[in-house]
Amino acid sequence: NNKNYIRRTLMGIHHITHIDNLTGIIETGLKSRNSLKETEYVDTADEKIIEKRDGLNSYVPFHIDMLQRNHGIDYNHVVIKKYGKENMIFLIKKIYRTTDKSIYCLYHPTSRYCKNHYKSYPAFNKDFKIEYKDLPQNQYGPDYSNNRVQKFFASEILIRDHVEIDDISTIYVYDDEAGERVVDKLDSNDIRHIEVLVNPLFYR
Repeated sequence: NNKNYIRRTLMGIHHITHIDNLTGIIETGLKSRNSLKETEYVDTADEKIIEKRDGLNSYVPFHIDMLQRNHGIDYNHVVIKKYGKENMIFLIKKIYRTTDKSIYCLYHPTSRYCKNHYKSYPAFNKDFKIEYKDLPQNQYGPDYSNNRVQKFFASEILIRDHVEIDDISTIYVYDDEAGERVVDKLDSNDIRHIEVLVNPLFYR
């Protein structure tokens, strides 16, 4: 049916976090920064970036799987390099469970290129693919030295307040050891619906 078609054609989205945050996420959901207390989580975000986000801290940010898989997103790269591949996990969200709490930002939401905040993910998805094909290129693909390309790679899906663990379909880990740590946390909380996949390609 139409809903299944939409599920197959929409791009996946992810949120990167420290593996030690998973227990808290299982218990209370993936919270926005403004909803968190400092003692509740391992904070992997850059303080300078947080200051620039201002009002966006009431939202949980997600990024586009395709960009991470094919090119690597700079923010993810910096966090992975600082904390180690084995300590970071990618939470993959169920696209079809996005709600009216969601805002879809083509380009980074604070950049001058971000002129449209979409309320519909299919509409965002369509324009995202058109814009991607129109990006400045070099011999390897999108030219990341170009500021427009950098801001495009930082496109975000913002979800207000928090995301329930039921809305997470998959967790990507770097290796088997990290996978076992995640599975242990899920099993001990009787979480059965989440698939844990070793996906080193995401850790570029």
